[in-house]
Amino acid sequence: MNRIAKLFIVGLLAFLGFLAIAPTVSAEFTSPFQDTCDGSSAARSSSVCQDEGRKTTGIDGSKQTTQDLVNKVANIIAAVGGIIAVVMIMVNGLTLIMSTGDSAKINKARDGMIYAAVGIVVIVMARVIVGFILRFV
Repeated sequence: MNRIAKLFIVGLLAFLGFLAIAPTVSAEFTSPFQDTCDGSSAARSSSVCQDEGRKTTGIDGSKQTTQDLVNKVANIIAAVGGIIAVVMIMVNGLTLIMSTGDSAKINKARDGMIYAAVGIVVIVMARVIVGFILRFV
């Protein structure tokens, strides 16, 4: 019972950690040139600020950059992956609780929870890397 409680606590902490990190990861990334391009007319007319060629038309007809599109897709993929990982942790937690001492079921549930936790870490790191790249492109 003590081992089951520890695994449940680890799963709960992983879930709470995901909830704590998700708003930070999904925050909007701004361009480092935003302040420069909003400044003087000379800066706005520079080649750095003239990125009209990178604009694409969104579904709603609004103009958006390729960076915006990549950011939205990365957010959606991270959210879907995070939801799947949390559901896997919950399902494996229930399997662990209902294993009735069967060591094969306990090992399978424990491994599933570990894989889901590793998946959450991979998703968070991938989203951070995409955000970092988008920030400096």
